Amino acid sequence: MTHFEYLMVALSFVLGLAVTVLLTSLITAFRARRKSRMSWLPIAWACYLLVIDFEVWWEIFGLVSLESWSVGAFVLLLLLALLLFAAGALVLPTRASDYPQDLDVYFREDGRWGVALIALFQITAIIANITLLNVPVFSYMNLWNVVAIGMIAVLVAAKRRAVQAAVTIVFGVWVGLYLWAFVPVTY
Repeated sequence: MTHFEYLMVALSFVLGLAVTVLLTSLITAFRARRKSRMSWLPIAWACYLLVIDFEVWWEIFGLVSLESWSVGAFVLLLLLALLLFAAGALVLPTRASDYPQDLDVYFREDGRWGVALIALFQITAIIANITLLNVPVFSYMNLWNVVAIGMIAVLVAAKRRAVQAAVTIVFGVWVGLYLWAFVPVTY
């Protein structure tokens, strides 16, 4: 096995857990729909996280061309995967017994911190772009991430649901445009 293959096993393990926690949370939300007032905001963010998880998993394949690996590079990529896992574990309740009466209340108290972790993921992604992929600091890709961090900061700080809803919709479009503009279709 190559160094990259060993790295992929570890990253795939954590990303697989991140996908599992998101899918479990979405199924739990579906089951809790009779007992709890639902909200589309945390469900939308869970879906965005699912897309981001798969996008990161896909983009890691592009790293096969790197000839050497350092502990720092491994830790940086592992941190990206761990942040996605933690964000997914916070954005929606993970257990039916923890389900609140109102999902909006949960999102204001805990779920938005899962969204905040997406901003931390974006910051870490900028560092990975610069150090692993030699992407210039002031590239369109890094600027894209900075704008996403700004949107998330607005959402986390917002007290009004209408602001959170607007940011959620714009962020979804933003993710779609990012996938179209920056994610390779083939490797």
